Amino acid sequence: MTHIADKEGFILSIRSRLLIGFTSLCLPILILILLLILKINSIMQLSQKLELASLPQNLDSEIYQLQDIIDHWETAGDPKDQEYFMHKWEEINKTQRQWNKIMNSEVLQDELLQKKWEQLRRFYGPLHELQSTLMNAAKNANNTNDVQLIRNKANIMMDQMIDLIDGQYSPESGKRTGGLSNALLSEMSKTTHIIYQTVANLKQSAFWLFIFALALIFIVPYVTQRSILGAVDYVINIAKRIAAGERNVPIKLRSTGRLGKLIVSLKTMQEAIAANDEALRQQEKESRELYEQLLESSKKFREYSSKVAAGDLRERLVLEENELLYHLGQDLNSMADGLSLITRNITSASGDIVSKVKTVITSADEQSESINSQVSAIHVITTSLEEIDKSSKQTMAKAQALREAAKNTYEQGKLGAESIERSIQGIRASEEKMELIAQTILDLNKHTQQIGDITRVVNTLAQQSKMLALNASIEALKAGEAGKGFVAVATEVRNLAEQSEQSTVQVQKILDDIQHATEKAVQVTEEGAKTLDAGTKLIGKSGQVIQTLSKMIHDASIASQHIEIAIRQEAVGIEQIVESMGEINRTTSLFSTGIHEMMTFIHHLDEIAKQLKNDVGVYKV
Repeated sequence: MTHIADKEGFILSIRSRLLIGFTSLCLPILILILLLILKINSIMQLSQKLELASLPQNLDSEIYQLQDIIDHWETAGDPKDQEYFMHKWEEINKTQRQWNKIMNSEVLQDELLQKKWEQLRRFYGPLHELQSTLMNAAKNANNTNDVQLIRNKANIMMDQMIDLIDGQYSPESGKRTGGLSNALLSEMSKTTHIIYQTVANLKQSAFWLFIFALALIFIVPYVTQRSILGAVDYVINIAKRIAAGERNVPIKLRSTGRLGKLIVSLKTMQEAIAANDEALRQQEKESRELYEQLLESSKKFREYSSKVAAGDLRERLVLEENELLYHLGQDLNSMADGLSLITRNITSASGDIVSKVKTVITSADEQSESINSQVSAIHVITTSLEEIDKSSKQTMAKAQALREAAKNTYEQGKLGAESIERSIQGIRASEEKMELIAQTILDLNKHTQQIGDITRVVNTLAQQSKMLALNASIEALKAGEAGKGFVAVATEVRNLAEQSEQSTVQVQKILDDIQHATEKAVQVTEEGAKTLDAGTKLIGKSGQVIQTLSKMIHDASIASQHIEIAIRQEAVGIEQIVESMGEINRTTSLFSTGIHEMMTFIHHLDEIAKQLKNDVGVYKV
């Protein structure tokens, strides 16, 4: 396969064509600029010659001005004339330097003019010396002749210089001729003619160059764009034919450079496209065969996937090893095996979940019933404890009344003892007081009976508290772990009730003794009333009895205080039991609420397990 296109005719690159075109446009301008530089240089030289034409007049005026300054100095003696004189000679020296520069340059090549200038230049030094002598000479009568002699020499020298500058005076023509001025005027005339001729030639050359450049402005772009666009159109035409499907387009190399590379690339592209077309045809054939195989395999896969989607996991794909989708079919079979295994496991697990959930529901129901029973029992215990609390408060009130009665009885006993003492002193004169003693003993007997009644009530309450504490202990044991604290409190209450019962038994015994003593005292007082002789002894005995009775009453008062303290402690213990039962009731309620929430969750789990079992039941394994 060749990559080099055949050449056709004389070829140039785009860069070369553009370079030639722009060079053709710029060449007339360069030629015109070169001519202008040469002509301008020539005109500058000629202008220097024109400048020479004004130098003789400058020299004439400067010489005459020096003469005027000297004359004014001699006449007026003005000190400023010295400054004017020096300034004027500076201008003359400057003019000399200009003359020397022009005369020694290539602009002026006239030997006669140079010779006359050399003659004129020789006079400037002596003339400066003579005029300086005149300006510096003192004004007195002794040097008049010397000054006049110097003035005459200076005038002669200035006349000679004027003759060199302007020429000799001719009486025939009435003017000066043959000097530097005439020679320079003649030279200026020649120079002016040359300048005019040069400018005319330059104008003509510029006109023809303008015409030539104007022609190039139209011709060169046309030729350049035609040359470039022809090659570009050629490349575009080739590209269009290749794009249209032609694969044997003849390609000739019509340009070098980048456009030539583009043509070579088109040639290479055409050959590559031709080779690719053959490869594409072969690939298309292979793709068609592959498509038919894929179509047949996809049909099998579609039928298989439809069965799997319907829930049938028993079928398996049967493919040959040389088929394209053989490995995919094996993977699908493996996936079906996995799905079948997962389905069996889910079915088994869901069945186990359903059975376990039923067991949990049964157990939870039993536990819920037990909790409800405990709640009822705790409610009964709480009610009983509240009744006990009320009874203990009543018992405490009666114990306080008993303590007050015992205190009053003790005070009465003390009064009775005092009465007996007074009776001993005046028994014979105080029969009325004997009656008072009898009455006091009767009152004491009544109070003793009242104390006995109160003691029996306290004993009854203590027995009831003991029974209630026993029942509370039994119910607390039924409550299990939550009722351990309540068992201890109930035990303490029962102990307090037993102590109260024992105290009431002792008090009742004391009261019985008091009652027997009062009966004896009544008998004694009756006997004392019958006989005054034995009154003293009987009263003495009565005093002893009363003292004994007072002591017993005092002991009963102390016992009643102990009973009151025991009942108060019992009330505190019952309040603690009530608070503990309230805490047990709250804990049991929270536990019951948790049981109900767990039952709700278990029922929900049972529904999910049943739904999962129904969903998995769709698949056949």
